[in-house]
Amino acid sequence: MKNQAYVTSDGICVYLDTFVKAATIGKILLIFWNFIAWGLVVLIIVFTSHEAGKSIIPAVIFLTLFNLLVLGKYTIWNFWGAEYIRINTKSVSFYRSYGIIKTTEKVIPIRILNVAYDHVTEFNGVEYGRILIYDYDELNNPFETFSSTILVPKQSYEMVQKMINELFQSNDSEINEFSLFHLN
Repeated sequence: MKNQAYVTSDGICVYLDTFVKAATIGKILLIFWNFIAWGLVVLIIVFTSHEAGKSIIPAVIFLTLFNLLVLGKYTIWNFWGAEYIRINTKSVSFYRSYGIIKTTEKVIPIRILNVAYDHVTEFNGVEYGRILIYDYDELNNPFETFSSTILVPKQSYEMVQKMINELFQSNDSEINEFSLFHLN
């Protein structure tokens, strides 16, 4: 696993673009299992007698749906999966990409932003984990509003944390400057 993460900021939002980089052996195994699964469907269709044809239809439908919905989605995600996250002082938005298929962007409004890191694994001396985003309710109880799907290097999390701190510092200074201007 060598997932990639790119962190940028435009002074208003922090952008975290993450990409799945599965190991070559994993991709080869996925291709192998796809051949096995689709070959099984073809074998059932070709070698079924006309008498057993009606009873085999549910099995063919099940295997086809399994191949498309489970194995197919997993394969596409490991070859072309990406997650795009945008964080600002008012909301968190994200969408996922499966190559040419993209999910709709979901926007989660937040009151008080807190970003945390959940260590999951280590690969070649690099820590990987999930980025967790918390909000607080009216009683100041934290609750998780978002968790990244793709594991990111800890260094990327630290960059996100630094850029978010800069966002809030610049936002606070603008409010203070506006307040001082307004008082004059």
